[in-house]
Amino acid sequence: MSGGYVPGGGGTQSAGGAAGTAPGVAGQLGLGGSAAAYHVAGGGGGYYGGGAAYAAGGGGGSGYFGGLTAASTTSGVQTGNGSITITYSTTVTAVPTLETGALALLGAVLAVLGGAGAVRRRRG
Repeated sequence: MSGGYVPGGGGTQSAGGAAGTAPGVAGQLGLGGSAAAYHVAGGGGGYYGGGAAYAAGGGGGSGYFGGLTAASTTSGVQTGNGSITITYSTTVTAVPTLETGALALLGAVLAVLGGAGAVRRRRG
């Protein structure tokens, strides 16, 4: 609470932020809450927008991370502009290789096939 006024709530992955003190308006999908009134702080935009509030801060909008594994957000840790941190790990996958003998055999087969194609072209 800020001086007896309730700030707007933050948006989440599934809902807009709650409206704060009237005439604040709740956030919704793609839009932060707003009110065309004096001294109302609008909610931040995002996947779901934050709620607006009279005489208190507007809530922040949410991000979206559909299709990611083990993704998460943490609310209540950032004031001002939003921020994002992306971390990932890489898994090295072994690439199959041909042994020297198999590679030589493959080269010989391709050479024979290439030569046979050249002979056919001369005759045709």
